[in-house]
Amino acid sequence: MTKIKKYVSFFSIALILGSFLTACSILKKPEPEKQYFLTVLATQSSSLSPNLPIMVVDRPTANAPFNTNRILVTQPFQEIVPLPGVSWSEAIPQMVQQLLVEHLQAGKLVVPLSRENGGLRAAYVLQTEIRDFQVADWQGKPTVTVTLQANYIDLENRKLVFSRVFKQQIPITNNDIATVIEGFQRVITWILKDISTTIGQSKVTNAR
Repeated sequence: MTKIKKYVSFFSIALILGSFLTACSILKKPEPEKQYFLTVLATQSSSLSPNLPIMVVDRPTANAPFNTNRILVTQPFQEIVPLPGVSWSEAIPQMVQQLLVEHLQAGKLVVPLSRENGGLRAAYVLQTEIRDFQVADWQGKPTVTVTLQANYIDLENRKLVFSRVFKQQIPITNNDIATVIEGFQRVITWILKDISTTIGQSKVTNAR
């Protein structure tokens, strides 16, 4: 009788284990996360003049939750959450730094570096802080919002050339990810242009 009970017990365990493995095999595998990036539009291909001042573009600072590679949206009650299954190809501060470098290089205002190296002495530094990089009011009237605080500093004269908040936001028609990315691309393009225009209009830079 004891042997029969053991056989029944082993059979039950095997049956349960087999059912579990079968269930696991038919479950859908999670789809890989889709990654997106922003780019600099209307770049110029010609080289920079060697007489342009050198500027270091510091990596932007960003408090949580913007120090991330997640694509963020605001839910009701001002809750900021990441969109599932999608992300930026790199962390937001790193992406913004690279966009600034590429845009300023294309504008031929300065020779921008992502870091001071190679024995080059920088005349200026651009310091930025990411205050907003999200889609606001996700479940209502979604609006892509980007806000950067920028400080442009003359290193040789130890002078703050300007300190300004650059903010742009546009409504988007729906929550489709392609529409979201297109909205971010438009907003960041405007902000990059605003920053480079402000640098170009600064008397200190033009005097050099």
